[in-house]
Amino acid sequence: MTQNMGKEMVEMDLDRPSLKLAVVSLTATSYALLTVVLGSLGYSWIQVRISEALAPLPFLMGFPAAAGLTIGCILANWFSPVGVPDMIFGPALTLLAALLSWKFTFNRKAVACIYPIVVNAFGVSAYVSLFYNIPYPISVATIALGEFIAAMLIGYPLLVAIEKTVIGARKEPHAEIERVKRSASIDRGTKSGEYLKNGKHSFALIFKDKHYRKV
Repeated sequence: MTQNMGKEMVEMDLDRPSLKLAVVSLTATSYALLTVVLGSLGYSWIQVRISEALAPLPFLMGFPAAAGLTIGCILANWFSPVGVPDMIFGPALTLLAALLSWKFTFNRKAVACIYPIVVNAFGVSAYVSLFYNIPYPISVATIALGEFIAAMLIGYPLLVAIEKTVIGARKEPHAEIERVKRSASIDRGTKSGEYLKNGKHSFALIFKDKHYRKV
């Protein structure tokens, strides 16, 4: 099994427009809700957006996940106390990190998780530190820590779980087909043996009968 087999399987499944739309909708809704329910913890300079666990999803789901994350960030930042800067730059940084996680990961899930950490730590801090009057390096450190918790400690296992689920779902039908084939093969072999055995028995009786008549 190749390392990126799960990624290829997910991309194949997302060929259908209905599934692409479902990924966009589900990702956007989940991101927005997970951000809003945390209140200030999702917007402050001490920030742990659990919704950023979804940020590496473009690694597996491509542009639909990137679009969903961006839309979700727009919806979530509508409630941000930081105001217009967070509504403009927040989604733009989210889209940048998502595109990087989609296109420039070298088939490494960990790399997909690192982009949101770096982009948001340095990008979001540029305006959040000004709004809260906090030194820029401190804001970078605290946001990077929060992003690491969300994107790496939660996001990475999430990617692994999705990948395993997709591979498992794809393998189950094939395993069932192979099981049926083996069963059918065994049945055919058993029946052939019975026919051969019965045929030999019948031939022996005929031979004995003919021999008896000759005698």
